[in-house]
Amino acid sequence: MDPRTLLLKLENTLEKIESSPAISAMLQAILTSIIQELGAELGISGGRIYESVESHYMLTSQAGDSHAPETYMLSMEYQCVQILRKEGQIVARESDPCFDPKIEGPLEVSCFAAIVLGDNDEYLVSFTLTEPIDDAQVQYVLTLIRHVANYKIKATRLEFYISEARKIQMSLLPQEFPDFFGFDIYGKSVPAEIVGGDLFDLIPISDTILGISVAVASDHGLPAALQVRDVFVGLRMGVEKEMKIVRTMQKLNHVLAQAGKSHEFITLFYAELEDNGNVFYCNAGHNPPLFFGLSQVHELTRGGLILGPYPKAKYERGFAYFEPGNLLVMYTDGITESTNNVGEDFGTERMIDCVQKHKTETSKQICEAIFEACDTFTDHAKAKDDRTVVVVKR
Repeated sequence: MDPRTLLLKLENTLEKIESSPAISAMLQAILTSIIQELGAELGISGGRIYESVESHYMLTSQAGDSHAPETYMLSMEYQCVQILRKEGQIVARESDPCFDPKIEGPLEVSCFAAIVLGDNDEYLVSFTLTEPIDDAQVQYVLTLIRHVANYKIKATRLEFYISEARKIQMSLLPQEFPDFFGFDIYGKSVPAEIVGGDLFDLIPISDTILGISVAVASDHGLPAALQVRDVFVGLRMGVEKEMKIVRTMQKLNHVLAQAGKSHEFITLFYAELEDNGNVFYCNAGHNPPLFFGLSQVHELTRGGLILGPYPKAKYERGFAYFEPGNLLVMYTDGITESTNNVGEDFGTERMIDCVQKHKTETSKQICEAIFEACDTFTDHAKAKDDRTVVVVKR
């Protein structure tokens, strides 16, 4: 088989193998497919998969014409294994100096090829070969298999780590919304990627005071998620220590300025809602939340600069008061900066119009209406940024 045809067949075979959370299962699928689809042409009749355990490789599975004892192990001191770990792959016969008949005898192997995979060569895949074979062709195939398998292992682990990060991030979001003195509260956050840089939080400060926060990191994805998580942890710590709102903001800003870079920042809106309708807040560079009074809409702007770049930034506290029927809508720029197919932003005015149309409904219905209006405006295109909305209604 010429190299080009071999490459195409091998690619077609390996493309059928999907990454699996269980790496051993994925490697077993690769081994089985190669034996079934390319075995006759390459002289591969069977194979075995081993996983490193201390100073040995322990057999975990086998396929094709392979009859190794279930508890079979290869010592890392075995000369063929040492060469394999040094070179990454090997083809060995009975006539080779490294070949040990006592080790290969129980496997009924007189010629084999093998590769090591993963971090620190944690997996070993060995193929039983039937002579005559083309050494150059087998080495070529081993290189391709090793490249693809290592890629799939890394991709599987990356997906796992990101999935775990998403679970952690989602666990930081409120799992339920409190029944707080006649206030109807609901929030929703949708990341543009698996994890995002938007978060919101509800913090029970006392029996009569509820903290509400919305934050956005300057980027999105995993780094942003970790950054904004740290801010929320710091915010909760400040609240637990009964620090004043302004002092808490200054402390968070100082910590971020010491740890971060000048181009990395976080916007944060934090409010404390009291049972009597009073709202004390501080806006650190965040999109101004919209307060819907009985006849007018006000932006809650008082506060200060974004958190991070300016360590000596000053902050001040703002105030609002809820009367029955009033609404507070907190949001992130992923909503207002969503664009349609001609480049127009969804914008604040469209969001205000949407809220006005649905203001007699529940906070959840209002929140969902904003998302639906935004999706309709963008023709349901994939969001380019994380999107968050929190609605408080008295």
